[in-house]
Amino acid sequence: MYDKDERVIIAQGKELARYGINLDSVQGYQVSEVPLTRQTQDFFQPRLKKVLGGERISDLYKFEGETYQVRGVPLKNEKHQVFAGLIVIINVSEEHRLIEDLRFRKKEYEKLYHDFYEQNEVLKDKNYQLDLLNRRLEQAKEEAEESDRLKSSFLANMSHEIRTPLNGLIGFSQILSEERLSHQEIKQYADMLNRNATQLLKIIEDLLTISSLETKQYKFEYEDCSPLRVFKRIVSLVSNKILDSGKNLQIEDTFDESLKDLVVRCDKPAFLKAANSVVDNAIKYSPFDATISIEMFRENGVFCLSVADQGPGIPAGKKDEIFKRFTQLNRSLNSPDSGNGLGLTIALAIMKEMKGNVTVESNPGEYSIFKLCLPLKTQDTDQKTTTMQNTVSNQKGKYKILIVEDIKDNFILLKAYLKEFNVELLNASSGQQALDLITKHDDLDVIMMDIRLPDYDGMKLTREIRAMNYQGPIIAQTAYANTEDEHKCINAGCNEYIAKPILKKDFLNKLSQFIELKKTD
Repeated sequence: MYDKDERVIIAQGKELARYGINLDSVQGYQVSEVPLTRQTQDFFQPRLKKVLGGERISDLYKFEGETYQVRGVPLKNEKHQVFAGLIVIINVSEEHRLIEDLRFRKKEYEKLYHDFYEQNEVLKDKNYQLDLLNRRLEQAKEEAEESDRLKSSFLANMSHEIRTPLNGLIGFSQILSEERLSHQEIKQYADMLNRNATQLLKIIEDLLTISSLETKQYKFEYEDCSPLRVFKRIVSLVSNKILDSGKNLQIEDTFDESLKDLVVRCDKPAFLKAANSVVDNAIKYSPFDATISIEMFRENGVFCLSVADQGPGIPAGKKDEIFKRFTQLNRSLNSPDSGNGLGLTIALAIMKEMKGNVTVESNPGEYSIFKLCLPLKTQDTDQKTTTMQNTVSNQKGKYKILIVEDIKDNFILLKAYLKEFNVELLNASSGQQALDLITKHDDLDVIMMDIRLPDYDGMKLTREIRAMNYQGPIIAQTAYANTEDEHKCINAGCNEYIAKPILKKDFLNKLSQFIELKKTD
C-alpha cells in the first residue's frame, strides 16, 4: 500500500523475500528507493501513478521466467478523494503455463480435425478475484475433455468408414493380381473394386466438404439461378442415381409453374451438393419397388425443393439427431454404399450458409419428406445475363478432342473411356504444346483442360485460348475439387468442370452435353 507521495505504507507477502528484499526495510520508501531492478521499477512506477490518480489497473508482469498478475485499486475517503493506492501482486505462473498448454492443445485439435468450438469469451467481470481465474481454468479443462471426446469419436468413426472400403480394395486387388480367375470372377471382383473405390471417394469428399464448411473455408459464390433449370438437373441426377442403385424405383416430379419466370439467389453447385445428399438418403432408405417424389414449389416468398421417399421414416425424437455428424439411425443398412452419416450434416450446413434451411417431415414406417428452402428474388429470368452456347454442331461424324493432360496415365485412362466411340484424340502434355496444337488444328470440337500443368496455369491457358477466338466447349479437369475451384474455372472461360478421380460415367455424361458420342462399328 502506497500513500499519495508514492511511499510504502504496508508491504507483506513472500514474493518480495524471494528476490532478497527485507519487508520491514521498505516501509516509508518510494518505489525508486526500493531495491528493485530497473525493469521492475519502470514497470511499476507508471502503474502506481495511475492508481494514485484514481484508476484501477490490471496487468501481467513477466520477470525471470515467472508471470505475475498485478492489480491496483485507489483507496478513497468519504469525499471520494484518493488517499492511498493498493497494489496486489499474485504469482500466476503455474496457472498461465496450464492455460498456454490447454490453448496449444486446443489449436492442435482444431488444426487436425476442424471440429472444435471457439475459444471462451473474454472474461468481463471487473472484480479481479482469483476465483474468477480458477473458474476460467475449470472451463478450459472441460473444453479440453470435450475435445478429447470428439477426437476419439471422430477417429473411431473414420477408422470404421475408411477401413471398410479399403478392405475390399486391397483384398480384391490382391486376388486379381495373384489368382487365376475366370472372366466372370474378374468382372465380379472388378465391380466390387469399383464400388468400394466409389464409396471411399465419397467418404473423402464428404470429409473435405464438412471440414471446409466448419472452418469457413468453403467459398460460396452466388448467382441468379433458374428454378426450372435447377429442377431439371436434380431430376436427371435422381434418375442416374436410381440406375446406379440397382433398385426398381419410380420418380414422380412436380414443378410449380409459377416459379418458371423467377430466380433464386444461391451458389448452384453448393445447392446441388445439398440436394444430392438428400437424394442419396431417399434412395438408400427406399424399398426396392418404391416411388421417390421430387417437387419444386414456392410458399410465402420461399423457394423449396422437397424429396419424399417411402422408407422406414424417422422417429419423432430423432429428427434433430439425423443432422448430426456420423449419425445413421438404421445401422443394419450399413453396407459399402450405405453412407457415412455426413450427408445431411453437409446439406444443413450449406443451406444455413445460404440463409436457407432443411426441414424434415416423417411418419415412422411410411415416409420421410425433406425440404430444402431458400428465399426467392422478385426479378424474373429475363433480367439474367445470357451464357455461352455450349452445344457443338458437327457434320463430320467424327469429333476431334484435345486432351490437355501432362500425366500420361490420366490421358491413357480417358483414351480407354473413349475407345469404343468414333472420336479422334490429341494429347498436349504442356500449355505451350496445347497452344501449338490449337493453332495447327482449327477444327477442334472439345478441349479437356487440366488445370495444373508443368509450364502453365490451366485457367490462364483457358483465357489465352478464348482470346484466340476458340468458341468450342472447354471442360476443366482437376484434382482441386471444391466449389471455389469450379467457379474459378467457369469464370476463366470453361463450360464445364469435372473433378478427379474421373469416373467413366461422369466423364461421358459431361462430354455428351457437347457432342454426340457414337460407337464405332
